[in-house]
Amino acid sequence: VYILIRKSIIDEGIYRLGVEKLSSSRANKMDWEVLDLKIKSWLEATRISVRTLFNGERILCDHVFSYSDSVRESCFAEISRDGAALLFGFPELVAKTKKSSPEKLFRVLDMHAVASELLPEIESIFSSDYNSGVRSQFLVSLQRLTESAQILLAEFESTIQKGTSKPAVNGGGVHSLTIQTMNYLSVLADYLNVLSDIFPRDWLPPQKSSSLPESYLYSPESDYSASTPALTARFAWLILVLLCKLDGKAKHCKDVSLSYLFLANNLWYVVARVRSSNLQYVLGDDWILKHEAKAKRFVANYEKVAWGEVVS
Repeated sequence: VYILIRKSIIDEGIYRLGVEKLSSSRANKMDWEVLDLKIKSWLEATRISVRTLFNGERILCDHVFSYSDSVRESCFAEISRDGAALLFGFPELVAKTKKSSPEKLFRVLDMHAVASELLPEIESIFSSDYNSGVRSQFLVSLQRLTESAQILLAEFESTIQKGTSKPAVNGGGVHSLTIQTMNYLSVLADYLNVLSDIFPRDWLPPQKSSSLPESYLYSPESDYSASTPALTARFAWLILVLLCKLDGKAKHCKDVSLSYLFLANNLWYVVARVRSSNLQYVLGDDWILKHEAKAKRFVANYEKVAWGEVVS
């Protein structure tokens, strides 16, 4: 009787928090906007469920069945099992969906941050052998989020390399690929703590297997030493991939001076976004100064090629 009553309270509490049972097929058919709302509900619901519902039930169960460890643990396991499975299985479900929205990586990182934050409390509340399945489910979901984040970032890099948006130089102005990439990286830089947990210390740019020109792979911008923090190296690498792509677009300009103007404007935009976001702390002052100097050289070349004869 106790189990039936208390289980219904837990299940109703989770339902009221906006978490419902979701199949893999249904999740894949959902529009990203709908799934995004469910993820946001899960982020808040999980904190409340762990710290209020499950923790409170744990305290109550310990008090009511204080005379028997086995009864106490088995009752709590029966009461919490379905609700915990619903909550802790959701991240794995999201990680497996085939949604390709650019925002998915940020939601995966949000979920990983909440899961990592609650992990000690979950291991404490569900510490008995009766709850080993719950702990295993949670750890599996955490691992799936890690794998999903790694895959999504690799896909983002691939998207930059495949960038074919038109026009090629946009009249010498800032290209849409530059704007989209820097917007993405600026937001990504807000997740440094999560990224440092997800990605290994040896998470360095894949220079040997890259399709970028050899001249770029061994340029000063990509000369990462063993002491360079992995995240700094990776962010610098992603921007380098963007700059290489822009350089390729600039080569298609019929007017050489326009190509220099295009490169200058885009590099100035990149540096400006770095300065105005957490990227400045990731990449450091040396990186900023080096790329500012490079942008100035592009400007000087533009002035020389476009106006040199007029001035002389």
